[in-house]
Amino acid sequence: MALGNAGSYNNNSNGNNKGLFEKTYYSRVRFKNPDSKLQLGFQYQKGMLVVDISKPKNENGFEMESVMNFYITHTKSMLLLDRIREFEQYIKEGGKNPDVGFGINAGMGDTVKVLLLHVTETGNKAVLLAKVDQSGNFIEKVDFVFPTNYDYALKYNSINDRKVEKEYNDTVEWQEFVHTVEDFSRASNGAVGYSTIDMYRFDTQRILNKMNPIYEKLGIELRGGYNGNRNSNNNFFSNMGGEGNQGSSHHTTIDEVMDDGFPDEDE
Repeated sequence: MALGNAGSYNNNSNGNNKGLFEKTYYSRVRFKNPDSKLQLGFQYQKGMLVVDISKPKNENGFEMESVMNFYITHTKSMLLLDRIREFEQYIKEGGKNPDVGFGINAGMGDTVKVLLLHVTETGNKAVLLAKVDQSGNFIEKVDFVFPTNYDYALKYNSINDRKVEKEYNDTVEWQEFVHTVEDFSRASNGAVGYSTIDMYRFDTQRILNKMNPIYEKLGIELRGGYNGNRNSNNNFFSNMGGEGNQGSSHHTTIDEVMDDGFPDEDE
C-alpha cells in the first residue's frame, strides 16, 4: 500500500470535520532472514516511524502478518541513534555478550515495549522487540537477526575467462536500518518538506512570470497585481554603483538574473 489520502478528512453526515484521516505509508525497504523467515520492515504513521517484524501467514511465504511493531517518535529516533552509536562502539571494542542490549522504550501503562540492539551468540547483529510488564519481565518478544553470507556483490578477476567470485557484505542491511532511523530523525523537523515546497513555489513563480505577459496580451485578468514592469528597488545597496557612481544594479530580482544572466565584464 502506497501513500494514502493524507490530505482528506473524515466527515460525518452533517459535513463536520472529525479530524485528519491518515493512512499508513509502507516503505519498500524490507529485510528478510532466510533461516527464521522473519521479515523486518518500516512504516510511517501519524508522524512516527514504525519498525515492524512480521512472519509468513502460510507455507508459501508470500503473505506476511505482523508479529510485533514499535512506534518511534522524532525524539525517540534521536535517542535510538545514540544507542546505535553506543552499540557499534561496543562491537568495535570486541563486545560479544548476547545478553547486553542497547535500546529505547515506548508506550504507557502497565505494559510497555522495548526495542533493543544486541549481538547473537554467533556474532550477528539483531533487533529485539519485546513487551515488558510492571516487574520488567519480558512477556512477549521477537528477535530479528541480520543474516550473514547473504548479500553479495561480484568481483571478476578475469571477465573473458569468467573468473568471478562473490564478495559478501554482512552490514549492508544493518546500514540501511541505521540510515532509515537517521533519515526519519532529520526529515521529521520539517526542513526537507519545507525546502521541497519552497523550491516548487520558486519554479512555479518563474513560470507565472513568463506567462503573465501572454495573459495580458490575450486580455485575461491577472491575479497578484502584475503590471508588466520590472520591480524597482531603491534601497541603499541597490543604488550603489562603482566609485563615485550612484547607479543601479543590473538586476532587481532573482528571476531576472536567472533569465538574463550576469552582465559581461566590459558592460
